[in-house]
Amino acid sequence: MTKTKMIMIAVGIIMLATNVVAEDITPDEIFEKVKAAYESMQTYQSNGVIISEIDAGGRQMNTETTFSILLKKPNLYLISWTQKNRSMLDMVQSGAVWSDGSQPYLYMGMINAYSAIESDEMALGGATGISGGATLTVPALFFACVC
Repeated sequence: MTKTKMIMIAVGIIMLATNVVAEDITPDEIFEKVKAAYESMQTYQSNGVIISEIDAGGRQMNTETTFSILLKKPNLYLISWTQKNRSMLDMVQSGAVWSDGSQPYLYMGMINAYSAIESDEMALGGATGISGGATLTVPALFFACVC
């Protein structure tokens, strides 16, 4: 490769690099774009894993929560999860929160029981801790509720 070709490649890379500059955007503007994206959707579906590592006064708690989210406007949803304590592998907790559009419900696998809940906000908010957080952020943005 000649010296001229190397210089041209270097100049090209520098020109490309200067054009790939991060957009000057504030965190509030990013959040508004995210809200607008969720507001424009009619359905949403995802699966994921939440890993939590908590130091509770010198005692380590490590949990792994797998979840599935299915949402449809105006108020249909099914969110299910299975939570494992990584230090006690035989301890598994499952649960679900759902609404058929007329009534929200919460299922707790630990006691193998479900119950009707007063409102969607209470169902989703009440399941936040036991779901490892799976029922909070995305449903709140999708349904634009304060849960």
